[in-house]
Amino acid sequence: MKAVLSFILIIFGFIAYSQEYKIIQTNEYASCADYDIYKKVELPEKITEALECPPWVDIQGNYLTILSGLEIIMYNFENQEVKSLFKIYDDIDGISAPEWSKDKTKIMFVIINQNLNHGYKEFARIIVLSFDDEYKIKDKEKFDRPVNFFCGSICTSMPGEDFYFIDNQTIEYKRHNEIEENPGKKEQIKLKD
Repeated sequence: MKAVLSFILIIFGFIAYSQEYKIIQTNEYASCADYDIYKKVELPEKITEALECPPWVDIQGNYLTILSGLEIIMYNFENQEVKSLFKIYDDIDGISAPEWSKDKTKIMFVIINQNLNHGYKEFARIIVLSFDDEYKIKDKEKFDRPVNFFCGSICTSMPGEDFYFIDNQTIEYKRHNEIEENPGKKEQIKLKD
């Protein structure tokens, strides 16, 4: 009986220890919501503030990715490190939530900029970041393409639907549904090795 009870306690302790971090909505407003993190942890002030009415929040394993002001940041729950991935201009129309490669070594975003400010050649820019083993950025690629998006209070593109990884070397995006040339057509981009 003691052996069975010990086994149950070990299994329960393992399950409790291995719970993943999860996003919990705490307050809802007209066009946004506030969030908190399940598996309660002490968060830096910058992260706590960013969780107040963000356009999106993403957790992959031990990493939280979020828009904080005009900066895309990544927070490591294990070592409490906050790192800046990149900054955006204040006059863009919006930015998507991230799309991760299957092996979690690359992350991709779409920035919408319908006025083509800041040297944009199309109304959307795809940003792909590659990470090393310690999640430090080792490469950044950007592509101006007519990626599909929609607008409400802000504009966004849908990860996994409008843009996604085929594999670690290839991304695919859907051309905007209302563009004159090849609306809705899927196109691929080869990434650096």
